[in-house]
Amino acid sequence: MNITYIHMIFTIKKLMQKILYEELKKEENLESHSGDNDSKELNEKDIILSDNIALMNYLKISIGNNEKESLCILYLDIRNKLIASDVENYGTIDRIGIYHREIIKRTLELNATGIVISHNHPSGNCKPSKADILLTEQLNKICVNMGIKLVDHIIISRNNHYSFYKNALI
Repeated sequence: MNITYIHMIFTIKKLMQKILYEELKKEENLESHSGDNDSKELNEKDIILSDNIALMNYLKISIGNNEKESLCILYLDIRNKLIASDVENYGTIDRIGIYHREIIKRTLELNATGIVISHNHPSGNCKPSKADILLTEQLNKICVNMGIKLVDHIIISRNNHYSFYKNALI
């Protein structure tokens, strides 16, 4: 394959990521639908992350097709509006190192009040492993102690996803 085509493919992928990221921010797809958000407490039942097409498309483009496990963290404000997104592509074919300290540090730097973590399963099987469940439980405990909301942990693949929130694991 010609080098020019390879660069073009990577450029298109980056462009799609940027478009979907801006769509998430612009349309406020992560916001609660509870009416006047300034005066009401967030209601977890109103958060529609796993049904959100823009979010799933963003995650699929960002990490869903990667051949190695990768991590995406979405940082949210008090209204669940997207502040920032970090993608780390440093995993192996079946593992990724997730460092609680670094996640919390970045969350505090951004003044985020909530996070969504997502990682991919290159195998296509989105069922969480015991390690995924343990990691999520540990991160959730740390977040609670720090006053941060772990909104969801989503496992993504090319054609599927799994939400810890929708499956009552958070």
